[in-house]
Amino acid sequence: MNEKEARRILNVLPNATLKECRKSMIKQQKAFHPNFAKNDDQLDVFTRKSQEVNDAYAFLQVVLTKKQRPKTPMNHTKDEIIDTAATYAEQKIKDLAADVGSLMEQNHLDRALKKIMEFSSYFNQYFQHKEPWKKGPGTASCVFLSVNAVRSLAIAIFPFIPESAQKIWQQLALDGNVSELEWNEMSVLGISSGHTLGEASPLFAKVEESDIEKYKKQLNPSEEK
Repeated sequence: MNEKEARRILNVLPNATLKECRKSMIKQQKAFHPNFAKNDDQLDVFTRKSQEVNDAYAFLQVVLTKKQRPKTPMNHTKDEIIDTAATYAEQKIKDLAADVGSLMEQNHLDRALKKIMEFSSYFNQYFQHKEPWKKGPGTASCVFLSVNAVRSLAIAIFPFIPESAQKIWQQLALDGNVSELEWNEMSVLGISSGHTLGEASPLFAKVEESDIEKYKKQLNPSEEK
C-alpha cells in the first residue's frame, strides 16, 4: 500500500490532514458496520471493507505522523504526542462486548465469530504497523493495548472454544478461570502496565498431511478395500 492508495480507500483529498482522514475512517466504519449486513455475503463484503479502511488509516497515521514530526516542538515529550491509532484501538476493545453481544443475542453466532476474528485481525495489523520491537514512539501504548486485546479475545472466544480460551488466560498469567468473568469484562482494560506474562506456547498443533490421510481412513474405512 502507498499513500495515494490509502487516500483513495478513505476517499480523502491528497492534502487531507490526519484529522480529516480519521473523520472519513470513522464515517466509513459506521457505514460498513457488520450489524447492518443483510446476509452473509454482504457481511463478508462489509468485513473486508472495514479491514481495508482500518489498514488505510493505520498506514496514513504512520506516514503523516512522520511528516509532521520535525514540526513538533523540542520541549514536547513522546508521551505528549497524541496517538490517534492507540485511541481508536482502545475504543475497539471498549466496543467489543456490545458488538459481539448484540449478535449473539440475535442468535447470529456465525456473525459474532466473524466479528471476533475481525477484532483479532485489526490488532494484528495494529501491532505490525506500530512495530513495537523498534521501541519507537507509542511502543508502550501498543504493547499495553495489544496484551489487553488478547485478554478480551480470551473472554470473547470462550463460548466457542472454552479450553483454548483458558489456555490464553493462563499464558497471560491471569488468576482464576475465564468462565467466571462477566461478559462486559471483555471491554475492560484488565491488565495493568508492568504485568508479567506467562510462558507462551502454541494453542493448536499443526496438522500434517500424514495426519489428514490417517483421519480420512478412520472416517472412511471402506476406501481401504
